[in-house]
Amino acid sequence: QEGIEETEKDVEEIKKRKINIDENLFPPCIKNILSGNIEDGRKRSLFILINFLANIGWDWDKIESYIREWNDKLNEPLRDRYIEYQLEWHKKIYRENKRYLTPSCNNEIYYKDIGVCTPDNICSLIKNPLSYPIKKIKSIKSSQDSQNN
Repeated sequence: QEGIEETEKDVEEIKKRKINIDENLFPPCIKNILSGNIEDGRKRSLFILINFLANIGWDWDKIESYIREWNDKLNEPLRDRYIEYQLEWHKKIYRENKRYLTPSCNNEIYYKDIGVCTPDNICSLIKNPLSYPIKKIKSIKSSQDSQNN
């Protein structure tokens, strides 16, 4: 898969520097999923969200409450049991030190097909939504540095 090494490097940088990633640093596709305006692709969106939030270092309690709030916003919420099962399965995988990256941006089944891919200028620099927070932080810092000079 294209961009996996770069994505893993960005995820490690988030962990190493203990960067607190909040919604301001989320890529447009994740923000679009979180808006709850999804007709098709709720299960794919759940997969994306769980793995995005777990990889950026959110703890499982925070992920779980965030996912439940998101599900409540959906026109047709997923069944609670389905969400519980997905969260338990992912927790088990992560406990075993395995993990799933979010699907790459060029994986159309996920982002384009469910209508959440609305790229901004930072998106052109990444191949996976997990790289977005680091690139955005660097972009903000670079713009602040140029304003200070």
